[in-house]
Amino acid sequence: FDGDYTITLGSTLTIDKKLTIDGSGHSIILHGNDKVRILHIPSTGDLSLNSVTIRNGYAECPEEVSLKVAKPSQALLKAQIEFCSDNGGGIFNAGNVSITNSTFLYNHAKSYGGAIYNEGTITTISDTTFSTNEAGYGGAIYDEGGTITTISKSTFSGNYSYADGGAIYIYN
Repeated sequence: FDGDYTITLGSTLTIDKKLTIDGSGHSIILHGNDKVRILHIPSTGDLSLNSVTIRNGYAECPEEVSLKVAKPSQALLKAQIEFCSDNGGGIFNAGNVSITNSTFLYNHAKSYGGAIYNEGTITTISDTTFSTNEAGYGGAIYDEGGTITTISKSTFSGNYSYADGGAIYIYN
């Protein structure tokens, strides 16, 4: 990056290959506007995040979906169901992620992992702040059968869970 940027997203960014987002020396904010999850990392994705703020991500699927079709016999021919999950307001990880010197603020998930929902591999979380994130379980981080190798020199404050794990909830 050549300057300071706030990037407000209208939809989730899917990282399905190797990518480094490095905001060193700048203020780089990925903002979900309290409407969308910031990042989705499927099993093919490999993300290195450095010096980036993940802010106001939101993960909640609609309670119900209605479909109005002029010709009901053709409805299923054109229907497409997209990825939807109440988990991981900031990041939904099923791939590989490494996070350094970053900040997760005000992220919300209706179910699991306000800032991060992990079912993949997180190799490193270092020098990172998690503040004021919330979810049903794991206000900051929820791990469901994934791997978190190292968390070091990081701060968890003001994260909230409606049930258990205000900061981190690990489900095996």
